[in-house]
Amino acid sequence: MLKTGRILYYIIGVIGVAFGGYYLFVNNMAPYHYAFMQMDKEQIDAFNPRILELMIALKHIAGACFIGIGIITLFIASRIKAGSENICIYNLGLFLMLLISNSTVLYISYHVAQQIDKGPKPPWYLSAVIVLLLLGAFAAVSKGRKEVNCAC
Repeated sequence: MLKTGRILYYIIGVIGVAFGGYYLFVNNMAPYHYAFMQMDKEQIDAFNPRILELMIALKHIAGACFIGIGIITLFIASRIKAGSENICIYNLGLFLMLLISNSTVLYISYHVAQQIDKGPKPPWYLSAVIVLLLLGAFAAVSKGRKEVNCAC
């Protein structure tokens, strides 16, 4: 079960790095950002071009944070294996870090999606899937820890 939990944590980490890479390296807002504001790029530029610059900068910051969390997840997940010490600390730490970050993203993206009448909506359901993967990873590592007699 430890291996299953570690694989699930790896999947979560890779998704975080990939999504973060999109947010960090694509130098434009996502289509659902424009749909939320009910304005296109030209309308925003006409109103105040600095708004778009600020929003893209904030998107890049969020992308860097996603990449950081994804890398930390991959690093800590690599430490979860039979015979390693601190499995409980690693599992609980990853669980809390990912639950707080993904629950926040889920809440915000779902709220934004509900505000959009026309146009693309943010993929809030991906955060819900990650939360489900997280629960599975936490449970698998917790059960696997007992199988290898790892005391907490």
